[in-house]
Amino acid sequence: GMLLGLHYTPGIHTAYYSVIHLTREVYYGSMYRLYHTTLVSLVFLVLQVHTYRGVLHGSYVYVSSVLAIGVLLYLYLQVVAFIGYILPWGLMSYWGATVITNLVYGIPSMVPWVYGGFYIHNPTLHRYCILHSMVPIYILVLLGIHLVYIHSLGTSSSTSIGSNSRIYFHTWVTSKDTVVLVVWLLAGSIQVYQGLILIAHPDNTLEVSILLTPIHILPEWYFLEYYTILKSIPSSTSGFLVMISLVVGITEYGEPYSTSTQGKGLLGYTGRYGSIVLFTTLVVVLVWIGVQLPQGRYLSYGRVYIMSTLSYPSTSIYTP
Repeated sequence: GMLLGLHYTPGIHTAYYSVIHLTREVYYGSMYRLYHTTLVSLVFLVLQVHTYRGVLHGSYVYVSSVLAIGVLLYLYLQVVAFIGYILPWGLMSYWGATVITNLVYGIPSMVPWVYGGFYIHNPTLHRYCILHSMVPIYILVLLGIHLVYIHSLGTSSSTSIGSNSRIYFHTWVTSKDTVVLVVWLLAGSIQVYQGLILIAHPDNTLEVSILLTPIHILPEWYFLEYYTILKSIPSSTSGFLVMISLVVGITEYGEPYSTSTQGKGLLGYTGRYGSIVLFTTLVVVLVWIGVQLPQGRYLSYGRVYIMSTLSYPSTSIYTP
C-alpha cells in the first residue's frame, strides 16, 4: 500500500490515469497493485475462517469480551476495504460509492462531511485517500489489544491467568495459522503471477462515466451479504439500520454474555451460535449465486437466435 501511494494521485481527473501509469510504466507496479487487491480478499477469507473456528469451538466462552473487539476490528477492515475500492476510480468504484454513500442522506449534516460537498467530486477522493492511510493505524492498535487480551485471559501460554487450558496455543493455533499463512501467500502469488484474477470485476477497469451505469452494480464478494440487505429493503435508511442491526445484534448480544454457553450445544460447544454460523454459510452461498446476472432462455431457430426473457414482454431476436 505504501508503494502504491507513492505513485497514486487522488482526483477525478488523475486517479484513474495514475493507476494505469502504475500498472504499465512503473517497474513491478502491476505486482504491487495485484498483491494489494488479491491479498485483501484473502484477508477477509481467512478472517471468516478464523471467526467460524472461534464460534464453533466456543473460544469466546472464557473471554467473551474479545468477541466485541473482534467485531470492531471487522467493521474497521470493512471501512478500509470499501474506501480502497473507490480509490482506483473505475466505473464500478464510482457507482459503488454512489450507492453506499447515499446511506448517509438520512443523517443530518453528514453529507458534507463524507463528500466534501454535496456530490462525489475531488474533495471526496482526497478525503478517502487520507482515511485509507490513517484507519489501518487504528486497526493495528485494536489488533494489539485483541491479541494481548486473549493471551492474558484465555490461552495456555506463559502469560495465561485464565482457566481456558483445553488447547495449547503455541502447539495448535500457531502451527495452524502458519500453515494458513503459507497457503494464503501461495494462493495470492499464483493469482498475481499467473494472471488468475478471479475476484475483480471487469467493469472496474473502465474509466468513470456518470452517463454509463453498469448492468449490475455489486461490491466485492465480502460485502455481498450486506449488499443483499440493502437491495431487499426499499428504504435506504431502513436498510442501513437493518444491516447495522445484523452485524451488532448477531455478534454482540446474547450467547457470549449468558450462561447457556457452558452446556453442550449443537456442535459440542455452542448452541444457537453454531446454528447461526451454519445458516450464515448457507446465506453466503445463496448470495453468491444470486449476484450473478439473470440469464435468458435461448431458443435456436435456423440461423436466428431468439432470446426470451422474463424482464421484457416482447421477444428479442438477435442475428449472428
